[in-house]
Amino acid sequence: MLGYYEDEAETKNAIDKNGWLRTGDLGIIDKDGYISIRGRAKSMIVFTNGKKAFPEEYEVLLNEIPGVKDSFVWGHSSPGGDIQVCAKLIVNKEAILAEEGEMPSEEELSAQFEEAIKEINQTLPQYKIIRYFVMSYEDLVKTTTLKIKRPVEEKKINEKLKDLGLDMRKVSGKFI
Repeated sequence: MLGYYEDEAETKNAIDKNGWLRTGDLGIIDKDGYISIRGRAKSMIVFTNGKKAFPEEYEVLLNEIPGVKDSFVWGHSSPGGDIQVCAKLIVNKEAILAEEGEMPSEEELSAQFEEAIKEINQTLPQYKIIRYFVMSYEDLVKTTTLKIKRPVEEKKINEKLKDLGLDMRKVSGKFI
């Protein structure tokens, strides 16, 4: 890439002084020299203890839960100031109906997802566990390249919480 057309400031943000393009992707190089992309710098969750997590890693695990069509993970600021990992699960109604023949109640569905999240949490360090989740049937807002529009999704959730007068702890396991 040579740069952004007639936008020197954005070009300087995207290309460093040595000519490397900053993609915003973060990853590791393993002992065999293979590169694994872990997430994006913009979406990284930074906890109050300074440790970090990537929403994309959680989303891969959550999307494997039966009945979950898609997921969105973010770092939510608790009333006490801590950053807590929260998730929005998009329920795959068709898959559940095909599997179970009828739609479980909100409480039954919440219990199933909560159990699956507990299993995921057992594989994570304590500071990285998923604290709360909400459910929805509405598809996530995505770009044309099918990346989640994270700021849009987080804003939607925060506005819904404000409208309901609730926090994540009180709405966890519910449809919003």
